[in-house]
Amino acid sequence: MHDMIQRLRPEALDMFGLKASIEQCISAFHLNEQGIELELYIDDKVNAVEEIISIASYRIVQELVNNALKYAKLAKLKVSLFIDSNDIVICVEDDGIGFDPLKNKVGFGLSGVDERARSLGGMVDINTQIDEGVKVLVRIPIPQTQI
Repeated sequence: MHDMIQRLRPEALDMFGLKASIEQCISAFHLNEQGIELELYIDDKVNAVEEIISIASYRIVQELVNNALKYAKLAKLKVSLFIDSNDIVICVEDDGIGFDPLKNKVGFGLSGVDERARSLGGMVDINTQIDEGVKVLVRIPIPQTQI
């Protein structure tokens, strides 16, 4: 049971906050060893969002990075997480092979990202073309009491 709870809520979020947890999560993918250049920007302000948004943001970044590494055949990955207006914004962009959104149905990973964002009133925008990489932008509203 403890392992299941851990998978749902990463312990690092409690110990270090969202920023450090995502940094730790991304480092676990060993991008340097795979020859992948990482551009990472995480605003310190993301540490102040409420728990449910923090967990969703962590899982969304984790899934998007995993998808990029699994499918994109990328050389460069950009990950950004910041507060903009009343939203937390997650942007994951790669320079990989992209896909044709009209021919390729969104898989379980991207469906899960969309479901997580929508469950919190957010939205997901996926921009991609063959041989031009993928850019996924997620916006999740932050309750006014937290801004």
